[in-house]
Amino acid sequence: QTKGVLILNFPGNPTGYTPTPSELQPWIQAIHETEKPIVVICDDAYAGFVYENGRIPRSPFYELASAPSDRVLSVKVDGATKELCFFGGRVGFVTFGASGEVAAALDTKIKGMARANVSTAPAISQALVLSALQNPELPAQQAERLDESIARYRRLKSALDKTQLTVVPFNSGFFALIPVEGDPEDLRQRLLKRGVGVVSLPKYNSIRVAFSSTSLADIDRLVEAIAAELEENA
Repeated sequence: QTKGVLILNFPGNPTGYTPTPSELQPWIQAIHETEKPIVVICDDAYAGFVYENGRIPRSPFYELASAPSDRVLSVKVDGATKELCFFGGRVGFVTFGASGEVAAALDTKIKGMARANVSTAPAISQALVLSALQNPELPAQQAERLDESIARYRRLKSALDKTQLTVVPFNSGFFALIPVEGDPEDLRQRLLKRGVGVVSLPKYNSIRVAFSSTSLADIDRLVEAIAAELEENA
């Protein structure tokens, strides 16, 4: 019997998009009604960093966990690397929407995979994450980081609105995707000469802007440099 694997990534990378409940509902319904075995992986690396109202309030995993267990295996993949802004930590989590003997078997398999692929676990990072999760001040610290990301997002949206740049719709996460004509890698190299760093994505004929790592004061200059470079080489 044909099997499938579906990955749902909200907020997305590199698009920075989170759907509305009505946009997501047909996907959830189709997964619940599938007649073929399917594994649905919810990539929740940027969970919580949503900047507009009316978007799904949490990972699709929670709706998918109630799907028929004989056909659908839901998997939640997330971690501290992005959600706690611990970018060098590389600490992640895997949660299966399963119980009983199935859960025990999956637990054994994932532990075996970890031992087979990771020679040394990041004990220091793990200890720091555990300490953070136990800290009662963590929610306030997370709220502070979210406010900072919202401010950068709004500044970027405002700066882009003043240009003729085409931008893939974004409302969450850490990135914005700007389609360009010509070679995006060549554009990236030219922008470096202006003191601006972006990521080129030739597969999408686009450049990716990481406003998560751009200070609020530099966002206007970042957008102006991209717009000027594209205009001069149109």
